[in-house]
Amino acid sequence: MPYNTTDISYAESRGFKDCCNLLLVIEKEHTGEILKVMKPIKGHHYIYRAYNYAETYYIGILGAYCVILSDYGKGQASDTIRNAINNWEPTTIIMLGDAFGRDREKQNIGDVLVVDHLIPFDRQLLNEKGNTYLSGHPLSGDILQDRLNSLGNWSFTIKKGLKAKLHIGPLLTGSVDVQSKNFKNNLFNQFPKAIGGDVDAKGVYEAVKTNYPNRNIEWIIIKGFSHFGDGEAKNQKKAIRSAIDFTRAKFCNKVAFNDLKLVLSEKCNVDIPLSAPPPPRFLYKNRPGLFGYKDANNKVVISCIYLDGKEFKEGLANVKMKVSEETRIHYIEKQVNVGHPLKEIRKELENLGCWGYIDIDGNTVIEHIYDKAFPFKNGKAKVVKDGKGLYINKKGEIIV
Repeated sequence: MPYNTTDISYAESRGFKDCCNLLLVIEKEHTGEILKVMKPIKGHHYIYRAYNYAETYYIGILGAYCVILSDYGKGQASDTIRNAINNWEPTTIIMLGDAFGRDREKQNIGDVLVVDHLIPFDRQLLNEKGNTYLSGHPLSGDILQDRLNSLGNWSFTIKKGLKAKLHIGPLLTGSVDVQSKNFKNNLFNQFPKAIGGDVDAKGVYEAVKTNYPNRNIEWIIIKGFSHFGDGEAKNQKKAIRSAIDFTRAKFCNKVAFNDLKLVLSEKCNVDIPLSAPPPPRFLYKNRPGLFGYKDANNKVVISCIYLDGKEFKEGLANVKMKVSEETRIHYIEKQVNVGHPLKEIRKELENLGCWGYIDIDGNTVIEHIYDKAFPFKNGKAKVVKDGKGLYINKKGEIIV
C-alpha cells in the first residue's frame, strides 16, 4: 500500500530543492506504480505533492535518496523534463517506463533494459538509395551506466518460476508508436544493434542537450519490456513494476552515487511544511491487551506499551502508562496495610497507571501524572489529579 500523499504549496516545496538532485520522470498513467514504492523523506510523514502551472511534482525517496518525481502526458516528455530542469536543477535524470522488445526468444515481458545509448529514427533523408538517418546516437551518463550495470544482484519475479533479466544496450526512439511487426522488423534491420524501442526516451536527450548543453547532467533511461512491437502493450504494469523495482534496488546503495551529489534521506534537514497535516494514527490493541497506534499503511508506528489509549485529537492522544516499579511497591504496601486481599490487589495492579499525552511520533508531550485525562478540544483538555478536575493547555499548563 502506498504512503499517503499530501499537497503543499510550490513555494514550500522549494525548500527541498537542494536535497532533491535526482529527477525521476514517468508517464502520467504510471505515476501510481512508482508512488507505491516511494517513501517519505526521513523525519517526514508524507510524500509531498506540489503544483507549478501545468506540472505536478512529488517529493520523497526512492531507495536511499531524495527524489523529485515529475510525470508527463503522451508526447510531452521533453517539455516536462525541460521545465523540471529549470525548476529543480537536478544533477541526475532517470526516465522510467516500458518499451517494446526485439526478440521473444531472448527477451521476456518484464525484463529490464538499461539504455547505454539512444538511436533516434525520426530524422531521415530520402534519396534514390533509400532512407539515410541523420541523427546521432546520444550516450547515457557514464557514472549511471557503470553503477547500474555493476552494483550487486537484483531479483524480480515476473511469474512463478521466472525471474526478470537485465539487458544493456541501445534503444530505438521516435515519435511513432510501433505496433506493426513489419515496421518493427524494418527498424531493427536498419539498426541491428538496437534491442528495444519506445516513443518517449528521446525527450530526455532533447531536454538536456538542446536546452541545457552546458550543464553537467547525467541521464539514463530504464525500461521494462511490455510487448514486442506487434500489437497493443497488454503487460505495461508488469514491465513498469520491474523497471521501478530495479531502480529502487540499485539506489539503496548509500555510497555508489556520491559522484552525482545525490542526497541521502537522513541528510535532508528540511522542516515539515506548515501546510502539511499531521499523519493519521489509528488506535491498535494487541493480543496481550496493550495499546499502540498504526499508520494508514497498517504499520505499527507507536509500540503497544500503553494500558489504555484514545484516538488522536488536535495532534495529541491521551494514553495510560504503567506506573514505575517504586510506585507499584508503594501501592501494594498501602493496600496490604488497609487489609485488602492480595488477589484483589494483583487484579488492580494489572491496570494501575497514570494518564498523559503523546504526539504522533510517540513522544511524551505531557507527563503521565493524571488519574484521568480526556481528549483535547479547542486547545485544552480536562484532566483529573488527586480527585480534582483541571483544564490544561498543550504545554501541560493549568488553565485558570
